[in-house]
Amino acid sequence: MKLISPWKNKRKIILIVILVFLVGGAFFWRLNNLLAEVKFATSLRERTLLIVIENDFGVSSEMEKYYEKYKNLADIFFSFIFKVNKRDLNGKNLAEVIDSYGEDYLAGRFKSAAKGYGKVVILTDEKASYNNFKETLVSLNDEGKIIDILLNI
Repeated sequence: MKLISPWKNKRKIILIVILVFLVGGAFFWRLNNLLAEVKFATSLRERTLLIVIENDFGVSSEMEKYYEKYKNLADIFFSFIFKVNKRDLNGKNLAEVIDSYGEDYLAGRFKSAAKGYGKVVILTDEKASYNNFKETLVSLNDEGKIIDILLNI
């Protein structure tokens, strides 16, 4: 007759209890997050996201020098990322490339990430001036909107 250690069954029971707590805890944690996401998503639809993008990304003279040195390679990268013809980048320095294509690219990326918002307003280039920003804020406020602001300046 084989003797069964009392610890063998206790270990199994302890492992099962731990497993039940882990699985159950994960289920309730996920359920709680899901409920919070639904509540937050509902409030997002009632909000407006105002995105302001106007910058040269701090292009230094050294960055410009390296851009000119490796222009062919950099332009291949930029044409791929910004989905423009490489010839459109000819004759432009780094600050001009970023101003012409980078801001619109970022605006599109931010807008796609803000799908849950009821309204998304994007200000770039000339539209990103202080006066236009202020007018947009006042207009959205007059519409009774709750406004979230993302500044990339």
